[in-house]
Amino acid sequence: MQLRLLGTGNAPQVPVYNCHCPACERARRIADYRRGPCSALLECGAARWLLDAGLTDLAERFVPGSLSGVIQTHHHADHVQGLLQLRWGQGMRIPVLGPDDPRGFADLYKNPGILDYS
Repeated sequence: MQLRLLGTGNAPQVPVYNCHCPACERARRIADYRRGPCSALLECGAARWLLDAGLTDLAERFVPGSLSGVIQTHHHADHVQGLLQLRWGQGMRIPVLGPDDPRGFADLYKNPGILDYS
């Protein structure tokens, strides 16, 4: 089993917009110090589960069929924003597991596309 951290930032991420603290200034200069939206990849054998979908480029990072599904810890925007584009895929279903929270990010529940919340 392997867990790979893809994004470890909180809602404002690092660098924080208009913040001039040393950590944010360093992150502006050196990409390795940037902290993007929450997301991790859990791999066990052939199974590949995304833990939180905060990254906005999921459709580019993961070719169709390469994910077993998504596990959401909760539905704040910084944890689900990557599903907004991914849901409009075609010809497949992607299981999404996690707590029931139809009001946490209501648009994903109203228009799930290929996301399967069952």
